[in-house]
Parts: sequence; C-alpha cells; structure tokens
Amino acid sequence: MTPTTQIVLQTIIDMGLIVAVSVAICSIIATYKDWNMSTENNTDVAKKIAHITSLMKNSLAGTMVTEIEMQFVEMAQGGDGSITFTGNIREQYYNGKPDTFFQEVCDHFGWDRETSAVG
Repeated sequence: MTPTTQIVLQTIIDMGLIVAVSVAICSIIATYKDWNMSTENNTDVAKKIAHITSLMKNSLAGTMVTEIEMQFVEMAQGGDGSITFTGNIREQYYNGKPDTFFQEVCDHFGWDRETSAVG
C-alpha cells in the first residue's frame, strides 16, 4: 500500500468517526429538547390544575369553571376552545400548547366528552 493510499484511507476513517460523533451529539440534543419540553409542560399542567382547583373552591366561579371545562375538553380534541363563544382561546392564551396539555388537565378533573358540560 502506498503512502498516499494510507493517507486517503485514514482520512475516510476519520471522516466516518466525525459523522458518527455528530449524529450522537444531535441525538443527545434532540432527547434533551424532548425532555425539557415534557418537563415544562408538566409544570404548566400543574399550575393550571392549581388555578382551576382554586376557582372550584369559589362558589362565584362556577360558571367560569364550566366554561374552562368545555374549552379544555374541546382543545384536548384539537379544537381552539371557541365552544363557549369567547373567541379562539387556544391561540390567545395557550399558543403552542399540544393537545396533551389539555388532556392531562382534563384527566386530572375527570373531564371527558361523555361526562363534561360539552355533552
């Protein structure tokens, strides 16, 4: 094997290692982003549950809680929360939140299509 061939082969091997390391780094970054979004979503869900729970303790907020239930059930199914005729709630207040965010809140309170005020 000539020295030139050896240099070419070594360069190819080095490039393969660089690609493998780059792929591994990209995979680690993607996993971290998924984990971070999940953690952020869990924190937001907990905050929303606490807020709704405090509203439920206030007898004057009964209608508001019913509207929230209707909106969250609809948004958990991919809707925009306009079921209560108060506009696009999802875009206005929850822009970028996935359906799972709303579903987790609904699950906590036992809201679903069959038992909710949505009917």
